[in-house]
Amino acid sequence: MKKLPLGHPPISSYLFHAYPLSILAQENRYLPWFYNSHIQLFSFPGEELKFYTHPFSTQHEICHLYYQACPLLDVQSIDRDTLTPSAVEFIRWIKDRIEQGYYVQIDVDFYDLPNKPHYQCSHFIHEVLISGYDDIEQVFSVSGYDEKGYYTTEPLSFAIVQKALSWNKEMYLQQVLHNDQQMPPWFAAAMQDRPRVFLYKYLGEQTTLLDISSINEQLDDYLLAHNTAERYRSLARPRLGGTWGIGIYKILKEHLEVSGCGPTIFTPIIWRILWEHKKCMLGRLCLLEARQILIRPLSKHWMGLVHQVNDLRLVLLRAQHRRPVAPTKRIEALNAIADQEYELLVELQSQL
Repeated sequence: MKKLPLGHPPISSYLFHAYPLSILAQENRYLPWFYNSHIQLFSFPGEELKFYTHPFSTQHEICHLYYQACPLLDVQSIDRDTLTPSAVEFIRWIKDRIEQGYYVQIDVDFYDLPNKPHYQCSHFIHEVLISGYDDIEQVFSVSGYDEKGYYTTEPLSFAIVQKALSWNKEMYLQQVLHNDQQMPPWFAAAMQDRPRVFLYKYLGEQTTLLDISSINEQLDDYLLAHNTAERYRSLARPRLGGTWGIGIYKILKEHLEVSGCGPTIFTPIIWRILWEHKKCMLGRLCLLEARQILIRPLSKHWMGLVHQVNDLRLVLLRAQHRRPVAPTKRIEALNAIADQEYELLVELQSQL
């Protein structure tokens, strides 16, 4: 029996953020590293809003290692097919890795997982994070979204995990084509690299430092709506186009206008990302103030911005179940948020 510690991730809208961040959040020592980035936002046509955190952020492939640059994490990516083909032996392999202090991220079929929207309805391959096991209860501690979409960690039996691991890539792709399932833009590229196993080990003896130059650089890109990927073309070919930084308010306003036509067009995750982005900046401001880097405090003003974004998000969520209304007031609220954010970030830059 062993259970590795987890904390509450500051970003949970996407699991590729939530998993490593929940490991890092067991202590606060990761925060300087975290606040050095997670400033820029981007979106491409037909895709959702995302954080730009590293040179590969705009790519759909999962072969790169998320958070590999964090000094507090040892991250390893392994082709599942190079390990044992037996699901029974793989269960033992997972437990051995946990004993060595590794968190294990695996690709499973959500068709076999209770408390998931796809349970016994449709096949859907996605990743879960295993942070512990109990041989007496015959369960793993598994993190992911529950049936309501909340990020949580729950016990899941060895038998269910073993069954969920026993999916065949070729058969799965045939089922997707046969059923004409609607898949996100990243699906084809991501499936080329699956099944895959990610191992994370927390390196608690390491430290992280605040990098004001990095923060300033990303604030520049955010306020000027520049493509940050252009800075790292020597590491990864930048994906051109898209909407960046403060420019995302334009596509959010367009989203509000379209959402007024009916609830089926509404996309909740982009508003949650916007809210999480504001919460991350609030934490960054609090840290800068605690270290007396900011002479004129900004966190109280920014706290009001966080509440405004969340209020708008909740209004939009509730509106899904009501008759469509003209989005005029909501667009006015969004414009006010954008204007206030710009003023506060310009003031932040003047103090750094």
